[in-house]
Amino acid sequence: MVQVNSKDSILEILKTNDHITSHDVCALPLGPIGCVQEPTGASVDPVKLDEFNFKSTVSVAYNKTWPTKILHITDIHYDPKYLGGVESEEVVKQCKKMFGCCRVGNTAKPDETYWGNYNHCDTPKTLLEASLKKIAEQHPDAKMVYLTGDLVRHHITELDFETLKADTDYVLGLFIEIFKDIPIVFAIGNHDTDVFGMFSSGSISSNAGQSKIYKYYQGWTEKLWNNGKITRKLREIEWPQSGEGYYSIPTKERLRLIVLNSNVAYMYNWWLLADPNLYNAQLQWLQDTLARAEHEHQKVHILSHIAPNHYSLLPMWSQQFQRIVERYRNTITAQFNGHSHLTEFAMFYDSQKPTEPIGVAWNGGSLTPHSFHNPNYHVVMLESGKFSVSTLETYTIDLGKANKDSSKVPTWELSSNITEEFNLKDLSLKSLDELVQRMTKNESVVQQYWRYAVKKGPRSVPELSGECKVALLCGIVSTHGKNKANCEGLLKGTNWDQGTGICTMLNY
Repeated sequence: MVQVNSKDSILEILKTNDHITSHDVCALPLGPIGCVQEPTGASVDPVKLDEFNFKSTVSVAYNKTWPTKILHITDIHYDPKYLGGVESEEVVKQCKKMFGCCRVGNTAKPDETYWGNYNHCDTPKTLLEASLKKIAEQHPDAKMVYLTGDLVRHHITELDFETLKADTDYVLGLFIEIFKDIPIVFAIGNHDTDVFGMFSSGSISSNAGQSKIYKYYQGWTEKLWNNGKITRKLREIEWPQSGEGYYSIPTKERLRLIVLNSNVAYMYNWWLLADPNLYNAQLQWLQDTLARAEHEHQKVHILSHIAPNHYSLLPMWSQQFQRIVERYRNTITAQFNGHSHLTEFAMFYDSQKPTEPIGVAWNGGSLTPHSFHNPNYHVVMLESGKFSVSTLETYTIDLGKANKDSSKVPTWELSSNITEEFNLKDLSLKSLDELVQRMTKNESVVQQYWRYAVKKGPRSVPELSGECKVALLCGIVSTHGKNKANCEGLLKGTNWDQGTGICTMLNY
């Protein structure tokens, strides 16, 4: 197969779509570096929502339900070319510009970073294999694994379809080997493609498109799900005709899993220039699938790599997603994401009653230590029969401590239980909203939340500026990156200095 690079894909998109203007290019893929601030405003068809049906939302009690343990693992970023040893400041200065470090290493002292390197480096084989084995050993009672994307390295210039497959085959093969008889639910990440950030329509059959990527991952998704046996009457994955990496699974516990490919709405996806409505079919499918789940009295978990309110998604995706969440607030009980490498959460509020919380999305953090993070995973306990999150625990490795002895397998330790960490009554929407409100009155709680989000690693030490505290708080409550309405209302109640500039510390 002929390999395609980003230049080839971009040229095909521009050559075959005469309507694309220089302003469009500046607004979408180049907007984040300041080319222009706003796109031309190409119209996107709104999702058609089903009318509210009160009868369908009435809870139905089911026998033989029990608390369920889920393992949430995300952002592995496996790097088969990882070289150990602390690199010089000059090397790090250059490699940070080239999407990742640990290509030079230190041959004199390679064991200094045997288990991984904080400094813009991805997950070495040593850390990956040891971690998955320990996680499986510590949680033999887990019922499912939620794996929310970004399996491969940040070194985007090194990847093509063949290297992507080689790396992915290794990582997912390990999951099947180690998590025996446990179903694994997989969502594609923005790095899980042959050309960084590119996710075309499934109908694009040329080599520049990603239909081959979708077909490849569909095969693996089936294998991962069939790794376990918790479905009733061999319930199968339900794939839409488009075959663009999103799907649904009805499980026997009256829980439906919906897995999205949110990367289609990623700001670096050049295919959006060809068709601004590229992601609309997926959101309409989401609406229709939720309507069916509501009618069948199912509860729903939504998995996707990029959190729906993240600034790297197009605002229109986030706006439409907000409408869907509002409509199906009684059906969606939890969402699970990755991408930011932070153990954070995002709240959803009623657009007509801005103080009324209606949903929450949990971010799983990252297994990779890239950009000064301790590796982590989450243990999630689901409330019996309701499938909302009742307990969420973060397990981490102190990477600095682990690297002091390369002969000893790192220990995964309980870093925090969010309920205990913030003295919450429970993890209900009301309790989480009360935590957010508490942050506005007490800036030390904002700082505490930052330490929690960065997994008490190297980034937790500095005191946040007022500007960064604002950014952190807004990241919890904003519907999407450009809509600050919820945040502005919240900030009016703060009694700490918000600063007047721009937060720079969060971009470590």
